[in-house]
Amino acid sequence: MTYQELQDKIVQTAHRADMVARAPGFIEDARVQLNYRLTLDLQPLVLPTDTNDVLTANWLLYFYPAMAKLYEFIVEFETAAMYDGLFQREADRFYVTAPGTEPVSITPECPAP
Repeated sequence: MTYQELQDKIVQTAHRADMVARAPGFIEDARVQLNYRLTLDLQPLVLPTDTNDVLTANWLLYFYPAMAKLYEFIVEFETAAMYDGLFQREADRFYVTAPGTEPVSITPECPAP
């Protein structure tokens, strides 16, 4: 999946054409959350064709937190919490962590966008 495809998916799923201009900010928030939660060093997505290993391997890791941020922005906190929970579950499936250990990738299957 590319950066542009992710933006389109977020706007289409939310049925909010008015969020087109804000989608990049939600994706950037998701990137920061991914870096923190999974101890990664993902660089910002800038160009429409940009992608990275996480976005290619499991686009849901970007999608769920971006959707949570969108719903927080429009003050639909129950839906935001649902997407945050989905992100936490997907992150746990993607990396299994234990205190004092390094993350171990279990590379789950991700549905096609």
